[in-house]
Amino acid sequence: MNLILIGSSGAGKGTQIDHLITSFGLVHFSPGNLFRQQIKKRTALGFIAQKYIGRGDLVPDEVVDAMLEEWLGLTDPGLGIVFDGFPRTTEQAEFLDKLFKEVSRSLTTVIYLKASEAVILKRLTGQRACSLCNDHFNEESDPFTTCLYNKCLGEHLHALDDKSDIIRTRLQVFQGEIKPLLSYYGAQGKLVTVDAECSVEEVQKAITNALKASKP
Repeated sequence: MNLILIGSSGAGKGTQIDHLITSFGLVHFSPGNLFRQQIKKRTALGFIAQKYIGRGDLVPDEVVDAMLEEWLGLTDPGLGIVFDGFPRTTEQAEFLDKLFKEVSRSLTTVIYLKASEAVILKRLTGQRACSLCNDHFNEESDPFTTCLYNKCLGEHLHALDDKSDIIRTRLQVFQGEIKPLLSYYGAQGKLVTVDAECSVEEVQKAITNALKASKP
C-alpha cells in the first residue's frame, strides 16, 4: 500500500499520518524531514538543499527527486509508504509515477483532506502551546484544563498562529499549488476527497474505507 496524503495546515494531516503509520505499518516520506537528515549528515544533496532553504527558497524538483530516489532505494520494498508534502507539483507526480514503475511499486490512492477556510482559521487561531513543557492545546477541540505535570495553571500558554490574514494567504497559495495535482490524480481515478471537518475518528474511518476500496 502506497498513498499520498494532501491537506493544508489545520486539516489534521499529522494526526491521520500517525494513525496510518501505526495501523497499516507504513513508513513516512516527508521532504522536510529528509532535508534535515541530509543536512545533518552533511551530504552533497544536503548542502544543496541547505543553500536554498537558507535563502527561503523552495528546493528545486531535481534535488528533491534525487533525495527521494536515494531514500526509496534504501527502503524495504515490502513496506508501504505514506507521502506527506510530496509530490508538490505535477512534474514531481510524473517523476514519482516513473520511479514507482522502475521499482515495481504502485500508488494505491491519493487522499485529499478538505476543509473550508473558516474551519481552518478557527483551528489554527485557536492553537496554544505551553512554553514551559511544550504541550499543545486548542481552545476549541482540546482546551487546557489542568497541567499534566502540575507545573502551572496555564499562565505559560501562548498562541502558535493567530494572524488570520497570514493564514488566509497561506491557504490561497496552498489551494493554487494543489489544484493541478488534484486534477492529475483525479484523471487517474486515484483521488479520494475526505471531509476533514469531521471528527478525528470519522476522518480515520473514511480514509480506512477508501483504502479498502482501492485496488493495490
